[in-house]
Amino acid sequence: MKFLHSICFLCLCISIFPSFSSSAILFQGFKWASSEKEGGWWNFLKTKVPDIADAGVEYVWLPPPSNSHDDGPQGYLPKRLYDLDTSKYGNKQELKSLVAAFREQGVKSISDIVINHRTAERLDNNGLSIFEGGTPDNRLDWDVSYICGNDVQFKGTGNNDTGDDWGGAPDVDHTNPKVQQELSDWMNWLKTDVGFVG
Repeated sequence: MKFLHSICFLCLCISIFPSFSSSAILFQGFKWASSEKEGGWWNFLKTKVPDIADAGVEYVWLPPPSNSHDDGPQGYLPKRLYDLDTSKYGNKQELKSLVAAFREQGVKSISDIVINHRTAERLDNNGLSIFEGGTPDNRLDWDVSYICGNDVQFKGTGNNDTGDDWGGAPDVDHTNPKVQQELSDWMNWLKTDVGFVG
C-alpha cells in the first residue's frame, strides 16, 4: 500500500510540475581525456555541432573552461578563473565560437564550473598561497584569508569549511562576502561574455 501511495504522489507531482517530466536532452560534451585532443577539444567538438543538434540535443554540458593546474588538465584544479586562453581544451575565442555554433543550431551550452577549491600559482615570502584571477585588475585575486580556516594544510585563515573538505587543493571560504560576490560576477561573465546559459 505504501508503494501505491508513493506512485500516486509521484504522478501527482509530475502532473502539477510538468517541467519535471520534460523530455529535454542534455548531452555531456566531454570525457576525461578530452583535454588531450589534438587540435583542441573546442575545435573538435565544433565539427560535431550539426550531428549533436540533429540528434535532438537541447543542452550541451561543457567541461570547466578556465586555466587549471597541470595536475588537473581537465579543469577540476582551477587557477585563474577568468583566463580562458590557456585551458587544455582550447582558447577563449575557440570556446566562444563553439558556444555560438551550438546556439545557431538551437542548442544551449552549460559550463561545468569548480568553485569549491582553487590552486595557487605562487607563494608569498612566508610560503602562503597567492591566488590570481586572470585579469589585469584584482578580481578573484585572493590570499589565505579566502581559504577555509580548518584547511590547515594550506594555512587558511578564513572561516571554517561549511562543506566537505577536498584535500587536493585549498577549499574556498564561501561565507566570505567578497568570495560570494566575485564568484557570482565571474559566473555572470561566463554567461554574458562567452554565451553560456548556465
